[in-house]
Amino acid sequence: MKAHRIAIAFLMLGLSACGEQEPTRPPIAAASGGSSGTVTVTAANPDSATQDTTLNVNVYGGGFDRGSKAQWAQSGVLSPNVTTNSTKYVSSSQLVANITIAATASTGSYDILVTTSQGKKGIGSELFTITLKHNDVATVTVTPATSSIVLGASVQLKATAYNATGTVLTKAVFTWATSNAAVATVSTTGLMTAVGSGSATISAASGSASGNSTVTAMANLVLASVAAGVHYSCGLATTGAAFCWGANDQSQLGNGSTTDVYGPSAVSGGLSFSAISIQYAGGCGLVNGGSAWCWGGVGEPTSSGGELGGGNTSAPVPIALVGGLTFTAVNVFDGSACGLVSGGTAYCWGWNRYGQLGNGTTTDSPTPVAVSGGFTFASLSAGGDDHTCGLTSGGAVFCWGINGSGQLGDGTTTGRSTPTAVLGGLSFTAVSAGPWSQTCGLTAGGAAYCWGANTYGQLGDGTTTNRTTPVPVSGGLSFTSISTGGSTCGLVAGGSAYCWGFNRRGQLGNGTTTNSATPVPVSGGLSFAAISVGTQHACGSTTGGVVYCWGWNSRGQLGDGTQIDHWVPFKVVGQP
Repeated sequence: MKAHRIAIAFLMLGLSACGEQEPTRPPIAAASGGSSGTVTVTAANPDSATQDTTLNVNVYGGGFDRGSKAQWAQSGVLSPNVTTNSTKYVSSSQLVANITIAATASTGSYDILVTTSQGKKGIGSELFTITLKHNDVATVTVTPATSSIVLGASVQLKATAYNATGTVLTKAVFTWATSNAAVATVSTTGLMTAVGSGSATISAASGSASGNSTVTAMANLVLASVAAGVHYSCGLATTGAAFCWGANDQSQLGNGSTTDVYGPSAVSGGLSFSAISIQYAGGCGLVNGGSAWCWGGVGEPTSSGGELGGGNTSAPVPIALVGGLTFTAVNVFDGSACGLVSGGTAYCWGWNRYGQLGNGTTTDSPTPVAVSGGFTFASLSAGGDDHTCGLTSGGAVFCWGINGSGQLGDGTTTGRSTPTAVLGGLSFTAVSAGPWSQTCGLTAGGAAYCWGANTYGQLGDGTTTNRTTPVPVSGGLSFTSISTGGSTCGLVAGGSAYCWGFNRRGQLGNGTTTNSATPVPVSGGLSFAAISVGTQHACGSTTGGVVYCWGWNSRGQLGDGTQIDHWVPFKVVGQP
């Protein structure tokens, strides 16, 4: 209620107690079609009440008759959460309305609409205020309950209030506080930011109840590698600890919550990984010894549990993959995953609608199944659009899964549930299957070839024409590594990065948002040791061991502590 209305309400209540005439307000009157006379509403007493309350309210004005009804509205819209149980006629200037205010009623000021038995209407502006019933709040929880993040990272904490029976109070108002502002600050909306090393407790209070979240902030994170996924990224520290940042609605950050984090956050469990792979909604990592641990959610509805395996449809923290296999490499994609065991045999598990498990069926599998053909692969790469490619030790590439754009490279657009050879007679040293229906590979001399979808120029051949067999990337560059995502990027000798394809969010890193069908240099003059391309962002680790990201940042996937896009490489927070 506005300041001038508070004074009026105080005077109104005081006069009412003495039995004197109620104060008047300039009436807003409306007459129903063609009837004579007016109805006015000038005051209500009492003028406020809390949610989840039933009480009598005296409504004052003029022109009332027997059969008049009072109703409550906000901004001209009747409230479904304020119910008038009965309206008693006292006089032409007074009614008594018995009302029930729901626990879910919006707090704030309400107008009162009176309609007579003859259809005459009058409305008074902001005559009644509904407030939160703090006494109903029995407990408060804050999620995530714990966070381990780097300096400069932010976490949007969420507070939830419950009454004594466990019902969520959706209209609860919270007051946020920190136990140590030198370690972590918190905004009035619960955005927590790590500003110094150490631990702090963040609290959210509503009424007499409160809940807490503990944050541990660390400095000087050294990342040995980085992987870009869909709206999030992950990296491995030199200690083997995994850190992720960005979108977390399906627990893809592996930190036990579903809260986005705008900077590196430690994956729970204290595991030491030798490698990780991420894609749409989750990731998998290999620990020393070769066992696979996975976390997050599945990319598509399936009883198989997707890349998590074992029928697990979600895991907020890493869980061990069922099956007991020891892997040398693992790749996840949209609802499925594949891995290599010692000797080069490939196994896949999860969603299999398009034959992406490579075992000759389209039946989902909650546990790893061997890829058909008896091939010995040196490496695997899984694309987010449900195709996978394997590179043999002899340099041949075989692909399987969906093939609507020619991404399998066999000269057709026919899907395959078993490995099919990529045509062209080329011998490859590396292969990368992308999430936007394209695949690229490198030959021994560093020449890049791509095939599949080319809507945005992601094949790099200077056109936007799809290709069902490999075509050379334009420019004559000699690459040492290549990574495909929504766009494609490669490194040349010396570590300079070049990217091509879709660039709506600046993911080519050249300071523009213009698509390019040929390679363009990434700005900044950085020398990268490795690069990873997500759907609309990319990350690279420099030869000096520092990680930079660029492109879309709507969910904090660039790890800079913000949600601001960057069209050139930007340093991930928390590093030396």
